[in-house]
Amino acid sequence: MKKVTWKQRLEHIVSIITEGIIVFDRDGRITFANAEAEKILGLKRSTIIGRTFNDPAWKFTTVDGRPLPDDEHPFAWVMQTGRGIYGMELAVERPDGTEVPLSVNAGPLRDEKGTTDVVVSFLDVTEQKRAKSALRDSEERFHRCLDLSPESVTIYREGKIIYMNAAGAKLLGAKNPEEFIGKPVLSLIHPDYHEVMKDRVQQVQQGKVVGLVEEKFLSLDGRIIDVEVTVAPIIYQGKMAMLLVAHDITERKRAEERLRLFSEAVEGAPDGVQITDLNGYILYSNRAVERIYGYTPEEYRGRHVNEMNVDLEFASNVILPSIKET
Repeated sequence: MKKVTWKQRLEHIVSIITEGIIVFDRDGRITFANAEAEKILGLKRSTIIGRTFNDPAWKFTTVDGRPLPDDEHPFAWVMQTGRGIYGMELAVERPDGTEVPLSVNAGPLRDEKGTTDVVVSFLDVTEQKRAKSALRDSEERFHRCLDLSPESVTIYREGKIIYMNAAGAKLLGAKNPEEFIGKPVLSLIHPDYHEVMKDRVQQVQQGKVVGLVEEKFLSLDGRIIDVEVTVAPIIYQGKMAMLLVAHDITERKRAEERLRLFSEAVEGAPDGVQITDLNGYILYSNRAVERIYGYTPEEYRGRHVNEMNVDLEFASNVILPSIKET
C-alpha cells in the first residue's frame, strides 16, 4: 500500500471543509486553492492558481463599497505585520457579476526553512447577512409596534431598563423614554411591591408568564399609579430579557372605591333602592328590597320592573331614576 504523506492528508482535509482556502507565496502569487474557493469565487482552480493578490482581474471591495487598496489586502497585512487578521469583511464580484460578501481570516505560514507564505480562509456570508438584515427589519417592526402601543411597555435585562415606549414615559410623567434607559427597573415600582416583583422575576426566569397582577408604580414626581402588570420572558437583540406591560387602572380603582362607599351607604339604607338601565331592567337592589317585597336582590337582578309585583305607588318613592348602564 502506498504511504500517504502528511501533506496529502492535509490537502485532503482542506479540500472538504466548507471555507475557501488559498495560499500565497511570499511574492503574493497563489499556489493553492481548494474546491470551496472555486465555488465561492466562481473561478476554476486553474484560473486562481498563479494569479497574484493584486491582479487587476480581482474585483474586491471594502464593506463600504470602495475598491480594496493593495495595502489593505489580507496578504499585504500579514506580510507587513507578521501577524494574523481575523473576521475582516470584504466583498468580491464574480465573473458573472454576482457580488459575494466574505468574512476573511489570514495568517503567516512558515516552512522549516523559515520561508513565509500566507494562508487565507474565507467564508461566503450571504445568508448570514440576509438573516441579520431580516432580524434588523423584524426588530424595527417590533419597535414600531411597541412605540405605537397605548400600553406602557418596558424591556429590561439584569434589572436595568433597556427599552421603554412613549406610553410608558407618559405614564411615569416623563417627556422622553430615554430618561429611563439604564435605570433599575425597581425605580419604577413602589417599594411595597419590590419583593413581589423580585419573586415574579424568578418565575419569569423559569420561562413562566406572570399575567395581570395589580401593583403600584411611582411617577417621577412621586405620584402613585395603580397598574395591572404582565411580565414575560423575551429574546431582545439576541439575548434573554424581560417584557413588562403595564395598564393604568388608577381611574378604575377610584371608581371602585366610590362604588364601594356608595354600596356601603345604600346597603345600610332603611328604604329599598333599585337601579335600572334605560330599558327598565334591574341592575342593582339593596337588601331592604328583600324586606319590602320578599324578593332577594339576586332574584331581582336582570329582571324587568314590570315582571315584578311591585306596588308602583310605593315604588315611585324608592326606585331610583333609570341610569345608563356602563
